[in-house]
Amino acid sequence: MKLRQYISYGIAVILLALLCVPMIQGGLHLREEQPLNGAYETASKPAFTWGSWFDGSWQEGTKKYANDQTGFRPNLVRLSNQLQYSLFNETKAAGVVIGKEGMLFEEGYIHALTGKDFIGTDSLKSIGRGLNQVRDTLAKRNIELLVVMAPGKGYFHQEYIPDYFDLTPVDTTNFEVIIDQLEQYNIEYINCRSWFEAMKDTSSYPLYPINGIHWSRYAEFIFADSLLNRLEVLTGKPYPRLNVHSLEVTDQSRFTDDDIEKSMNLIYELPDQEMAYPGFTIDLDPSIHKQKVLTIADSYYWGLYNLGLSDGIFNNGDFWYYCAAVYPDSEAKQVTVWDINYVERIEQNDAIVLICTDANLHRFPFGLIKQMRHYFEMPYVPKAPLK
Repeated sequence: MKLRQYISYGIAVILLALLCVPMIQGGLHLREEQPLNGAYETASKPAFTWGSWFDGSWQEGTKKYANDQTGFRPNLVRLSNQLQYSLFNETKAAGVVIGKEGMLFEEGYIHALTGKDFIGTDSLKSIGRGLNQVRDTLAKRNIELLVVMAPGKGYFHQEYIPDYFDLTPVDTTNFEVIIDQLEQYNIEYINCRSWFEAMKDTSSYPLYPINGIHWSRYAEFIFADSLLNRLEVLTGKPYPRLNVHSLEVTDQSRFTDDDIEKSMNLIYELPDQEMAYPGFTIDLDPSIHKQKVLTIADSYYWGLYNLGLSDGIFNNGDFWYYCAAVYPDSEAKQVTVWDINYVERIEQNDAIVLICTDANLHRFPFGLIKQMRHYFEMPYVPKAPLK
């Protein structure tokens, strides 16, 4: 009988000790923990006021703060996520969809394919008229405008989308109407969707990684070369080049080729596919005067920015992320387009490249039209049917 009591007491002590471990770690930080991946903010300790006490906000804030301060929380979150994925083939990462054969998607790219995010023909025609004004305003200053419709993974790999999504063809999507508007106003553009679709069965290496949402590192090099060719034709001036001198093939994803997987915060890495990673140098021929190019884009440009496209090829050109945060200025502290001399920054360029993937067309062109009207006094064009 005593032996059973001792065993019971021992188990109780062990369980109590285990419960205390997170509290001790949270207070003393005895062991360094790897933070979770993704965009999230740790709750700060709320200040107590009688008002916050009576409306319940202090209690709620304290609860969130205590939760975020729990010791070993990142490891516990990863354990929970791993169990969810391994046992039920599900993920807790917001907007992430596990497709057929393990292909990862984000919901926004599937909605772009199915037209669920369609903002209406009138709104898209208004964007077309606005971009026409932007192009004409820039042309008066000898600045070229080039629009790039980046491919979306939902369209490119729609055969892997889970069956519970309704993929019945729709009448129209944001992408189709925007392309029509670019055509009607003769705005220079590159349709990467149709181009990538044509390369899908002939590309030597994947243009989209199984565990990432953006085009692969290999695809970025293919696009960069075509982009520079198009800019040379558009501006009539030569551009430096990315000179590929080697190609490493590996089954370990690098750079952003597993960005969705990282956002899932799992314990074990997911299987990768064979990917290609070019080794390169930037041609800095002193006889070529580097043209200055401003890039306004969503996250599809980050890989190219990190390759050195803005710095090494676009003559230290700016990258305006969603036409808001200005890079490289924001690398130290965030600087937005409203913090700079907007007119001066625009007018120092030979060309402006506007890049958007299909999942972000409901936000396109990221406020550029409104900003150009504000700074360059472009008149507002009322809605009118196109002839």
